[in-house]
Amino acid sequence: MNIKGTAVRAFLQFIDEKYPNYYDEWLSRLQGDSKRYFFQTILPSEWYPLYETAVAPLEVLASVLDVKKEDLAFEVGRYSARVALTGVYKFFASLAKPTYIIKRGSIMFKTYYDPAEVDYEILGVNEVMFMFGRHQEKETLIYHRVRGWIFELTFITQKVEPTVDFSIIDHMNGLFSGKFIVKW
Repeated sequence: MNIKGTAVRAFLQFIDEKYPNYYDEWLSRLQGDSKRYFFQTILPSEWYPLYETAVAPLEVLASVLDVKKEDLAFEVGRYSARVALTGVYKFFASLAKPTYIIKRGSIMFKTYYDPAEVDYEILGVNEVMFMFGRHQEKETLIYHRVRGWIFELTFITQKVEPTVDFSIIDHMNGLFSGKFIVKW
């Protein structure tokens, strides 16, 4: 799986804004290909390997900060949504309902993840089930980032704090998906 450079750069902005004093330590602890990618310029329009540029770097930052990696991934997702939906997409987010955006998740997520298998089901007036996946087990931390993104999307568009119930589905073939039930 690959991730778009804009999403990788959002992670770098997150560190720069929230934890600037830890950047050098974080960078020095990166290993292998992750280190190689972050010693280059991350281009917004390029595709990068998901594990090396989104999952492993997040795990390293969680270790540096001594926090749970799932909680940190959630915060990175919220931050990424805030940047995207209060910046370039502010007008769109102010008009759209979460159901509308989640229904079009396959289009949105395909701009950030490749390949992106996405499905949804409307469960009620203010409830949607969203599936995102077919990832290797080592990549499943990304679901916590997606959960944070969905949380912040719903918060921005509805002005209420949503619940985002989350589970990981094991497809028994070495691939996993994230299942999100969003209520607002």
